[in-house]
Amino acid sequence: MVAALVLLTAVLIAIFVLPLQEWLDTAVSWSRSNPVAAGFSYVGLFTLGAVFMLPGSIMLMVGGFLFGLVYGIPIAVVASALGAFAAFIAGQTIARPLVLQRIVNSPRLAALDIGIRNEAWLIVFLARLSLIVPFAVMNYAFSLTSVRRVPYFFASAVGAIPVVCMYVYFGSLARNLDQLVSGDLQTGTAGKVLFAVGLLAVIVIAVIVHRAASKTLRRHLHLPEEVD
Repeated sequence: MVAALVLLTAVLIAIFVLPLQEWLDTAVSWSRSNPVAAGFSYVGLFTLGAVFMLPGSIMLMVGGFLFGLVYGIPIAVVASALGAFAAFIAGQTIARPLVLQRIVNSPRLAALDIGIRNEAWLIVFLARLSLIVPFAVMNYAFSLTSVRRVPYFFASAVGAIPVVCMYVYFGSLARNLDQLVSGDLQTGTAGKVLFAVGLLAVIVIAVIVHRAASKTLRRHLHLPEEVD
């Protein structure tokens, strides 16, 4: 965990110190001359960026800027799915053993963990629809639960499609990289609508997690069904 924080700090420092704008301009020219290689490179860099918790929204908009709407969406969907899965695996490898120690000593935490696993597909799917929970944080948050890898991968990939399409579209509207970095893009009503959908998704997630965890907790503690 310490090593990850050190690497993340180094990345943030590099953003402000290194001539990234010049490098990005060169990368844009190269990607448009070599679209196939650029697509594979983008997926690889996106996956690495997800592991180091770089903002998913910016990376998705860069995809729209580089590849346009038609080609950018499928490339970004693949990149988002692989990036989320890579960060999920990294979180399980690093932090999950520490979480298990606490769950063993807490019946309530154990019930919550099992409840999330039983409703994994729907919870992950709804969480991906939400813009309130950051992409990078969500990947590592789910890695601390008992969600299995295969359901997480597919639910995450499918649930992220609307958000991916939106950010790729925003990126395709940018005239230059400065607009992507500053966020000075005209999102119109699409952003407001998707934000409202995301808020509703968060509320539904809270209800599902609470009900699933409460039911499991009652069963494990042999409590009456009406006890919450």
